[in-house]
Amino acid sequence: MREGDWLVVRLSGPYSLESFVGVIADIGKTMRTAPAAALLVDTLEMFGAIEDLDRYRFAMAAVEQAITAPIAFLGKEPILDPRRFAEVVARNRGVNVRAFTSEPEARVWLREQTGVSPAN
Repeated sequence: MREGDWLVVRLSGPYSLESFVGVIADIGKTMRTAPAAALLVDTLEMFGAIEDLDRYRFAMAAVEQAITAPIAFLGKEPILDPRRFAEVVARNRGVNVRAFTSEPEARVWLREQTGVSPAN
C-alpha cells in the first residue's frame, strides 16, 4: 500500500522462500513502475524458520531488483536474523537496507534517509 511517497508492504503467514522471493520481485516491479521514496517491509506477522542460505537468496533477490530507495525491514526472530546476515549481504552489494524490530524506529530511519515522511 502507498503511504504518501512511501511503499509499505505487510506480510503475514508462514515463511516460504518461493513466496518471499516472489514478493521481492513484485516490489521491484512496483518500484520501477511507480517509484517510492522509501520502502517499509513489515514481516511481524510472518512465522517460520529461515536457513542462512535462504537469507542469502532473498538478499540477492533484493540486489537483483536494483531497488534504489532505502528499505526498512521490520521483523522479529526467527524471521529476522539476530546476526542480520541478509542485511549485511544486501548492504555489501549496494542495497540501502536496515533491519528493525520496532516500526517507529524503522520509520525514523526512513525519514532520516529520505527527508520524506509518509504523509507528505
